[in-house]
Amino acid sequence: MDFVSTSFVKSLNLRPCTKPKHNHSIPSVEGAGGLPVPTHGVYHLKIDLVDRWGCSISFTRPFVAIQRSLRDSPLLLGRPILKDLSIIVDNETDTWEFKRKARVEVVRAAEF
Repeated sequence: MDFVSTSFVKSLNLRPCTKPKHNHSIPSVEGAGGLPVPTHGVYHLKIDLVDRWGCSISFTRPFVAIQRSLRDSPLLLGRPILKDLSIIVDNETDTWEFKRKARVEVVRAAEF
């Protein structure tokens, strides 16, 4: 599940999704210590992500609105999307990047 802060969606004057065809069901969310976290609707956000190397991707995805500290990032991506987009997070340097596949091409000495 992906989260967005309520203050962020309010600052953009966004409205929660109420389309019956989307059939959003929000499971209960628990914070640290098993405390319940109140949710405030589902918002479809168009996101443009750019990693530390300048590689980018755009997508639209539903986010569940919750209260987050203003000091925290307004978006919190869940494990499923991190895996789907092959995002590697480096907690030591506070950076992230898309996983890249190495491409090696063998060139003969005469072509080099």
